[in-house]
Amino acid sequence: MTINLSSKEDLLKEIENLKTRLHVAEQELKADRSKKLNNAAIEKLKRKEKSLRIAQLNAKVGSWEWDIENDIVEFSDVMSRLLGLDKEKMSFNELINIANKIVFPNDIKIIKDHILKVKKGQYTKAEGRIILSDNEIRWIKLNPPEVLNFNKDNLPSLVIGTIQDITEQKKTVQEKQRLINIIENDKNFVGLLELDGKLKYINKAGLNLIGFDSLEDAIKEFSLNFIGNFENDIKPRLLKNEFIKGDGIINNFKLKNEIQVEYNAFILNLSDEDTAIAVIFWDITDRKRIETALRESRRRFKDLVDLLPIPIFETDLNIKVNFANKAALEYFGYTLSDLVFGIPAYNFVHNEDKKKIIKRAKAILNFKAQGIDEYKMVDINGGISTAIVYAGAVIENEQVVGLRGVIIDISERKNFELQINSQLNEIKEQKNQLAEKSNKLTELNKVLKKSEKELMVLNKNKDIFFSIIAHDLKSPFTSLLGFSEILSEDYYELSDNARKEMIDSLFSSSRSIFNLLEDLLAWARTQSGRIEYRPEYVDLSIISTSVNTLLKEKAEIKQITLINNIAKTCPVFCDFNMINTVVRNLVVNAIKFTPDNGTVSINVETPGEYVKVEIKDTGIGLSKSEIKKLFRIDVNVNQIGKSKEKGTGFGLILCKDLVEKNGGKIWVESELGKGSSFFFTLKRKE
Repeated sequence: MTINLSSKEDLLKEIENLKTRLHVAEQELKADRSKKLNNAAIEKLKRKEKSLRIAQLNAKVGSWEWDIENDIVEFSDVMSRLLGLDKEKMSFNELINIANKIVFPNDIKIIKDHILKVKKGQYTKAEGRIILSDNEIRWIKLNPPEVLNFNKDNLPSLVIGTIQDITEQKKTVQEKQRLINIIENDKNFVGLLELDGKLKYINKAGLNLIGFDSLEDAIKEFSLNFIGNFENDIKPRLLKNEFIKGDGIINNFKLKNEIQVEYNAFILNLSDEDTAIAVIFWDITDRKRIETALRESRRRFKDLVDLLPIPIFETDLNIKVNFANKAALEYFGYTLSDLVFGIPAYNFVHNEDKKKIIKRAKAILNFKAQGIDEYKMVDINGGISTAIVYAGAVIENEQVVGLRGVIIDISERKNFELQINSQLNEIKEQKNQLAEKSNKLTELNKVLKKSEKELMVLNKNKDIFFSIIAHDLKSPFTSLLGFSEILSEDYYELSDNARKEMIDSLFSSSRSIFNLLEDLLAWARTQSGRIEYRPEYVDLSIISTSVNTLLKEKAEIKQITLINNIAKTCPVFCDFNMINTVVRNLVVNAIKFTPDNGTVSINVETPGEYVKVEIKDTGIGLSKSEIKKLFRIDVNVNQIGKSKEKGTGFGLILCKDLVEKNGGKIWVESELGKGSSFFFTLKRKE
């Protein structure tokens, strides 16, 4: 077979090309397989990192990495959170500066020494406190670091480590130590026994109580058999979680004497694997001795009380008599057997005093007080006597348990006092009759004069009051009736705008009536001395603006211009409501006595400690004789100037009272035909 050389070469080239393409395909296949493996590994690593972060959060453990050569310290987010940092990467110097800020002052040296030892590659650990931004103090533990890389000088160049928040551990240790100290220093016997009854711990007071110098000596002799049979009785009850308490006698092995004690015994779980029997003893030897002496003392007291000739009794909390000495039994005719179930205390008094004795007894029991009262007493046969009862609360162990008292019969004394008082009263009655008649005439004369003066004042005030009502309320009521009549009769003929204007006018008139009624009430309070003065810092411009707004419609009826010349900030020290009433009344008067197309202005001057307010109008003015009539309640001002509108002077009298209550003065300056200026002053400061 003949082979064409050129074909061979082409074939070889083709083979080489195939090899090259096969190699490329193989490399691509390997790369694709490696990529898939890497992605799987990355996902697995992410899951492990997430698990690690959760574990760090739960354990409150943060990690750090220190690249010493490049001066970079990196923290995990958990560590940044533990330390209250706002970033997770910084330089060494930044780390030292932050340590100076957040580390507790007494622990700064400990933390800095630890950092320097880490830099040198030394095995070190430390504990210290840090202060967070909210001033909370936390304990941290710096665990021994691990060096990953060394430089050419064999010093660490890359170090990693962890920091743990051990605050709760510290608290647990402190609480445990505190509990140990409390138990060890307790004045009572506190001990722990194995479940077989063998002593495993006893505090100092316990050793002293049973007379041993050491725990080892006490273990040999001590047992719980004095409570009862340990194996067959005590232990089974304790294992059922029964709380055993009682009293008994134990021996002091050093002093060779018996000690009376009260005890508690119960099962105590020290840990999941450690269970013990806890026992607590109280030495009650002295208490028992005192109780015995007390019983003897009570017996002697009862014998002594029975010898006394004065009735003595005791009650319980239900006010039932449960004890009475012989004198008391004889006084009321009862026997000891009658007191077995107690007799209500009110059975011993007359019906008219039953409520009185119950009320007094409850007061004594509730307030631990003492009571001295006089009662009509009743014996078993219905006999009545008069007696004074001295009673007080019976207190045992700081608790009120009843009443105790004595009864003093004063029947004979009361009868004698009645006779003496009767005779004295007759003498006094005769002696005082003439004096009383004389005094009555004198007092009657004084009362008549006083009543006459008061009646004159009341008549004046009454006349002013009714004239004010007729004068100041007539105009707004006229508006109310007029507009109401129009609305009632022509409602459907009026346009919406006309109806709206009339309703607005009705509202304005109603508000004016309300304000006037407030003035009347204010005046009434000033006359009775019951007006309440509440000074504060007030901006006068607020009052002037409010008054002008309120009276704008009234002024527009006469085409009068209202001008407010008070600056926006004009502080004074006054009662807002009072001065608002003053300004409103003065402006109303100015509008009333100013002809059409006139002007009313509110002005202010500040000459020193006081502010001088002026209400100026271009009205008809006042003569000197008319000015003298103003601000006086004893002068009835029927007409001022030449205006057709009449006034009563009520508004000005009210203004004068209110201004003077605020420490100011009020006056007027005026000339006929040139208008009037009403002035008043107010304090600038408190």
